[in-house]
Amino acid sequence: MFVTCPESGDGTLKEGILNIQAQVRGEQVPIQFPGAECPMCGFQEIDSAQMAAYGLATADAYRAKHGLLTSDELRSRRRRLGMSQVEFANHTKASLPSIKRWELGAIQDEAMDELIRLKTDAEAARKNLEKVARLLEQPGTVEERMILLGGEQRLH
Repeated sequence: MFVTCPESGDGTLKEGILNIQAQVRGEQVPIQFPGAECPMCGFQEIDSAQMAAYGLATADAYRAKHGLLTSDELRSRRRRLGMSQVEFANHTKASLPSIKRWELGAIQDEAMDELIRLKTDAEAARKNLEKVARLLEQPGTVEERMILLGGEQRLH
């Protein structure tokens, strides 16, 4: 089926993988997503049935850009521990609705991302324990000790 471009009125939309600059939290995030584009004017269209998948793709692109766990990574960590969403919520002290939203594409904040890493990754927990031990051994204020230890603010 041929669809005429609603913008130019001349071009026929061609299906393919689109390069899209999505807006997430006020930032441009590049993604590739199936859709149709007008070769005449560049108008892009995504099937409305794909909007949930588009939202997930944009959220995961934002997460990847900022070093946050993606929805697949969150789900994978939960499953690797053999936990249901309810059990994972109890384990992380996050609410069940939050766990569900994050797995469906809502973006967790950095603090929750770090907590999830600590509660699901033995290596991240070990590094955090070593960092805390070094902080406790160093004289001075917290700020001075953080500078001595490289000023790490995040685990990854």
